[in-house]
Amino acid sequence: ENSNVVLRGEVLSLIQEREREKKIIITYPEAIFERVVGKTQLSSQTLNLALGDEISYLELESKLISFGFEQSDFIEEVGQYSIRGQVFDLYSFAYSLPFRITFNENKITKISTFDIETQLSVERKNQITILTNPSSINKNSENVSLFEYLDESFIVWVQSKKDCALKIESLYGKTKEAYAGLSSKTDIVLSSPPEKLFINKKVFNGCLDKFISVDFGVFKTKKSVDVFEYKSRSQPDFNKNLNLLEKDLETLTYKNYSIVIGFQSEEQVERINVYFKSKNNNIQFASSVLVLSEGFVDDNTKLVYYTDHQIFNRYFKFKTPLVPGIKKRKLKHLTDHNKLNIGDYLVHIDYGIGRFLGLEKLKVKNTLQEVIKVSYQNNDLVYVGINSLHKISKYVGGSLNPVLDKLGSSDWIKKKSKVQSKIKDIANDLISLYAKRKESVGFSFLSDDYLQSELESSFLFQDTPDQSTSLKEIKKDMESEQPMDRLVCGDVGFGKTEVAVRAAFKAVCNNKQVLVLVPTTILAFQHY
Repeated sequence: ENSNVVLRGEVLSLIQEREREKKIIITYPEAIFERVVGKTQLSSQTLNLALGDEISYLELESKLISFGFEQSDFIEEVGQYSIRGQVFDLYSFAYSLPFRITFNENKITKISTFDIETQLSVERKNQITILTNPSSINKNSENVSLFEYLDESFIVWVQSKKDCALKIESLYGKTKEAYAGLSSKTDIVLSSPPEKLFINKKVFNGCLDKFISVDFGVFKTKKSVDVFEYKSRSQPDFNKNLNLLEKDLETLTYKNYSIVIGFQSEEQVERINVYFKSKNNNIQFASSVLVLSEGFVDDNTKLVYYTDHQIFNRYFKFKTPLVPGIKKRKLKHLTDHNKLNIGDYLVHIDYGIGRFLGLEKLKVKNTLQEVIKVSYQNNDLVYVGINSLHKISKYVGGSLNPVLDKLGSSDWIKKKSKVQSKIKDIANDLISLYAKRKESVGFSFLSDDYLQSELESSFLFQDTPDQSTSLKEIKKDMESEQPMDRLVCGDVGFGKTEVAVRAAFKAVCNNKQVLVLVPTTILAFQHY
């Protein structure tokens, strides 16, 4: 939901910019259905800041509070701000990344976006726009349709105006029913009626009549409108057969059609290129990273646009651009607080094994902070703040009831140094082993051919970044003269078997036998 709010704020902010650039807005009936705050209110709740501007912390903070922002120790989501010394972090509703503003007294000396996870700067900015929540409608606000933000120069393209109007009317009817049901309940206070929050079919049609519109669909010809007929057809079904694709593209090339193939990844482009080169084929096509849901052939313009997921019958899902920071945050790698129960054993890197006693709020410099409470021998306590969570991990040793460490004693330091010396011994053994491995010569596999490309393109799902990286490293190892020593690790269902199958196939293509060892008969049958 937050990502939708950010994208909406970004769109409204860009519409209001008076730049001469052409703007294209893509939306759908469910989004148009919701009203947003009016132009005047949005302008009054928009703040532009630039390098060199003079504004006091107090003034900036009071502005943000009036915009509905909340103070937080660390920014996690849109509508929050935090102050640390001369650094002011805030997450506007008009941009996908939060801003970090550095002051020198009351003067802005640096503005940059930053990543919430790493806290590292991403891009320097000369000026920024801070926007209130465009969806935060109240009783006094003037609420309008998105169309009210557009001037008459916009042309509206609609896929079936009638269907969109019916969808909006259906949503409006459901909203009125829900509102009537809630109105009868005495314990619920309703802020605004549906007509203030949403548009209906009449408003939608009235808004569209103000613009020049292009309607897509099959309909009867009217005298007052221009009708254009497109001679186009869907992409043929090749069902993973690259020979069929080859013949089809040869025919289209002969007819002087321009051929474009949309790929979901660079790996797929490489695979198709390897396939055609291996077959000594001179088919010329342009590759595109713009992936449509379906390919087409346009006979009017002699343009062919095929998609790789249709060629190989692969699963396709349209991915919206991720809004950094809005995505589900990664848990701190050492502690998952949700899996800790009171009484569980913890290990603190500085103090050793202790017992988790839950979360507690402590007042530090007049600010309430949440801390982890850990007990040690003699009921000594350690409070771990949010900045030191990386020093804690859940106890995973062999003993069910380990002895708690004593604060102030040297036992824990001795244990750590003992383990470190053991690790050094293991490391020395490994260095010796790998030195011997480097000196010996192994079998060097040939580079990929069209068979490998065909197999790798036949998998249903797009490769994950980890799969692509692992596969490149494995192939590099296999093609090297040095003996291979590689382990692929990963959670269940993350595609290790797919990587193993590709490596096994590469070996088979080089006249080698492959043995697959699995722990159970069921797994053996599944692999088979």
